[in-house]
Amino acid sequence: MGKYFITKYLGRTLNNTCKTIMKKNLLKTTLLSTLFLGAVQFNQTFAQFDIENLSFGAGIGTNSYAQGIGGSLAFNLRGHYMVSEKVAFTLGYNTQIPIKNTYEYTANAYSSTTNPSSIDVNGEESISFHNIAADLHYYFVSDMEESFGLYGLVGLGLTFAGTETEFENYDKANYGFGTTTYGEAQTYTGFIINAGIGANFMISDQVSIFGEGRIGLPANKQDDQLIVNPIPFSYGLLAGVRFCPFN
Repeated sequence: MGKYFITKYLGRTLNNTCKTIMKKNLLKTTLLSTLFLGAVQFNQTFAQFDIENLSFGAGIGTNSYAQGIGGSLAFNLRGHYMVSEKVAFTLGYNTQIPIKNTYEYTANAYSSTTNPSSIDVNGEESISFHNIAADLHYYFVSDMEESFGLYGLVGLGLTFAGTETEFENYDKANYGFGTTTYGEAQTYTGFIINAGIGANFMISDQVSIFGEGRIGLPANKQDDQLIVNPIPFSYGLLAGVRFCPFN
């Protein structure tokens, strides 16, 4: 009886070992096949790159931010590549005129004998925004080969923000802000998820005009962990012109 159980156990173990080896080999083969097919597909895509599908554009509009920051005139430069009749990829740079807001700050006296013990000081905060974004456009009404097309867009961007505050004249010899660095320049960065809708109108084979409305959602999660993103929610409108010099 003991030999039976030992033989059965060894047979089962050997069978499981064989299955494990087969699974590992299958996984390894599948992984290598996927990498190979991915490399082939990438080479095919690169080889099929058509410079006639590449165009360049520029736009102007407005962009505003939440948390009471406000908005200002915005500018856009982009490269635009037609992946297919329905799909396009864009890589763009966005900037805008610095947003300025005036706030009231409290400066405290350095000495307890100074009267008054604190004063109110007006400070003008200037915030500049710069953004690099990669977006995918999908035409759900018509396509970019026709005179008019409507598309949705989604993408990812990296925003750089810089802040600096200038104060009105006050008695700096007797009053200050302590360890708070209101007057020092600060820089912030954060990833933004872009989403929106746009329209494209072809004037000729080389020239098109476009208009977009979009929102920017702060990417506040990374590897399922909540992170603090200093860049607030944004929204904006943009209109511009695209030119294809290779047609």
